[in-house]
Amino acid sequence: MLYDNALLAIAYSMGYETLGKKLYKYIVERIFEYMERDLASPNGGFYSSQDADSEGEEGKYYLFSKSEILDVLGAKDGEDFCIRYGITESGNFNGKSILNLLNSADLNINYDGMLKKLFNYRKNRIPPNIDEKILTSWNCLAAAAYAVAGRIFLDEKYISKAENICKFIEANLMDSNGLVSSVTDGKKSGIGFLDEYAFYIFALIQTYQATMNEKYLNQAAKLAKATRTLFSDSEGGYYFSSEKHEKLITRTKEIYDGATPSGNSMMAYNFSRLSLLTEDEVFYSFYENQREFMENQAAALPTGFGFFMYSSLPVKKVVCVPEKPESLAVRSDWAFTIGDIKTYPLISGKITFYVCENGICRPPANEI
Repeated sequence: MLYDNALLAIAYSMGYETLGKKLYKYIVERIFEYMERDLASPNGGFYSSQDADSEGEEGKYYLFSKSEILDVLGAKDGEDFCIRYGITESGNFNGKSILNLLNSADLNINYDGMLKKLFNYRKNRIPPNIDEKILTSWNCLAAAAYAVAGRIFLDEKYISKAENICKFIEANLMDSNGLVSSVTDGKKSGIGFLDEYAFYIFALIQTYQATMNEKYLNQAAKLAKATRTLFSDSEGGYYFSSEKHEKLITRTKEIYDGATPSGNSMMAYNFSRLSLLTEDEVFYSFYENQREFMENQAAALPTGFGFFMYSSLPVKKVVCVPEKPESLAVRSDWAFTIGDIKTYPLISGKITFYVCENGICRPPANEI
């Protein structure tokens, strides 16, 4: 699933940011390699998913027996590879093995040549089908994933990819009514639901943090206000359908975080960040209302609100003047902006940082 890969890329990027494990960066690189090779649409954006089964058998395309590995790689390399990737005679799935690194996280030895041989061998199998729907919300998560990785790894190619996906969304997944739900064979379908709006705002915020290009922040702020108009409930939270959808007897709300964050949890995150990044007080009031609503919902089952809990973690507001140093990686727990020298004077004529957290601001400093 596209959303699985996008969310895993975000999680592993942030894991690398916190722990510095090379394995996590390696995994992110391989996730993007897979997405670009197997899920990328030639016209832009990403398809929604690839089947798990082929020829009527679950996992057939992806599984290997130990004897296959030895045949393809030879006895010595094959045995080393099997130890490395947890492949045994008995297997770990229906008698065969899913390649994994659960017991081998050492990246000092390069296995890429062996992996390429196996990849070319696997090409002889019948591949699983690709679902060629282009879903807006999942492409928004993909844009966010590239932006987060680009920001953390200081990698311009990932940042450029995030910007290109945002351009694709603007050009192909929006119309005069706003965001649409999907595109199939070039045809737009369905008025966008809360997830489309919430996830796109999230993607725009992440792309802004990676680029410091204010157009993304301005787009996010504009769309967030439109989302409140279209989806909000006066009693708290946001409906899944908008005022533009067909009127039903009831309008439901999705609040639990499952395979993807709920639109309501994502909006809590979005309003939190926008209140810090834009200094527009209306976003702070939106966030306070949404946080109160979600806290009441989460009280009975906190484990069902993982992303909302993440959105509630402390955030440092960091204002840098006059510009961001190229070598500085903006961290995930920062709301980072470029300030105006008139409002935020330079100290000692050098790049200066103003840092605030929990309503307390530190003295300006030349290093952070």
